[in-house]
Amino acid sequence: MLTLFVVRDGRVEPGPIQPESIAGLIETRTPFWLDLEHATDEEFGLLETAFGFHPLAVEDCRIANELPKLDDYGGYLFTVLHEARYDTASRSVTAMEHHFFLGEHYLVTVHDGPSPVIEEVRRGAARDSMLLKRGTDFLLHGIVDRIIDRYLSLLDEVETVIDDLETRVVARPDPAVLADVFREKRRLLHLIRSAHLQRDVINRLSREPFAPVSEKARLYFRDVFDHVVQVAAMAEFYRETLAGVRDAYLSAVSNRLNEVMKVLTIVATLLLPLTVITGIYGMNFEDMPELRWRYGYPATLVGMAAVMLGLAWYFKRKDWW
Repeated sequence: MLTLFVVRDGRVEPGPIQPESIAGLIETRTPFWLDLEHATDEEFGLLETAFGFHPLAVEDCRIANELPKLDDYGGYLFTVLHEARYDTASRSVTAMEHHFFLGEHYLVTVHDGPSPVIEEVRRGAARDSMLLKRGTDFLLHGIVDRIIDRYLSLLDEVETVIDDLETRVVARPDPAVLADVFREKRRLLHLIRSAHLQRDVINRLSREPFAPVSEKARLYFRDVFDHVVQVAAMAEFYRETLAGVRDAYLSAVSNRLNEVMKVLTIVATLLLPLTVITGIYGMNFEDMPELRWRYGYPATLVGMAAVMLGLAWYFKRKDWW
């Protein structure tokens, strides 16, 4: 699906999507934004025929398996960025690739499937003409800024999950807690890796003097760069916090096991002298005077009970029980 916004006479309006009309917009240097969602082969061909984009850049859009990057082709910039998305079904983070062709008076965006970020900017462009009238570099900034804000939203969700995990570890640790810890750790590793890669791209947009990016727009990209650094720092902090939750879980499980072993050891120690007594009187010797004693049996039971109570009192006094 193709969507075209054109700035004419101070107004933003949809434009016709034909190769000749787009070529006319390029020739007259009319500001416009062309968005390609789930593009067909014919629409990809439009990028080469109407815009003259490099075949390698167009091929990167087709494959949609690129790391974040920024290539300068002289008259335009080609940028790849990732929008983080949380898949509730698999409870994992996935990335949607966004491809941008930025010229001095146009912006072409390519993405495979619907994007909340693009949809939000698209509605804003239709409602507020200033979004495009300020320049296509500011339009790119608006999209990139929202992409990075998605990472901050995901980190807020991670923080909530970590708080829940900490509560569960303190209340009653179970194996499901450890599984959730490792799942969140994988999510954070994905966010950290993506944030570090995108940080380099946005840093270049905010520092290097590219022709399609004005000095004023570079200042705004520096603000986005600060947000990326914040995302990376927060993700690293949460990863360390998860490591603390994991250690707390292992410590709680170990303490619980120690308590069980302590009880079993005390029980075994209490039964040990009784085993000795019953073993002695279980021997098959004829000359054992206690065997013929009238009160031998109750006396043995009383003695065994006294030994158990004595040991129990001793353990309690030593605070072992």
